[in-house]
Amino acid sequence: GGWSSCKVTPGSAVASKLELATLEGKTYALLSPKEGTTFYNVTFAECSVTGTYKLVGTLRGFYSNSASQIEFNAESTAEALRVGSPVGPKVTAVGSIGLETSAGGYIRGQ
Repeated sequence: GGWSSCKVTPGSAVASKLELATLEGKTYALLSPKEGTTFYNVTFAECSVTGTYKLVGTLRGFYSNSASQIEFNAESTAEALRVGSPVGPKVTAVGSIGLETSAGGYIRGQ
């Protein structure tokens, strides 16, 4: 039961704002909703919690200047992203995304 057997449909764009912040000496990329409070609507299938749930809050990940990527894990995500409401179950993001710029642009965390 629960979330462990759920299947999620991947491949959806998320309209968000990107901000860099330094907390306790570590550089984080903060992705927050472009508008409103809903970060993303995710649909779970083939499990006991089948349905669509909204994720609210901010997705937080470690930013690496040298790799131009944001890395997500339990430490970086912390308590910032929740299911349904700011007091709902916390969400842990796992993995990484690469950042790409054009025309000589760059992102730098210090």
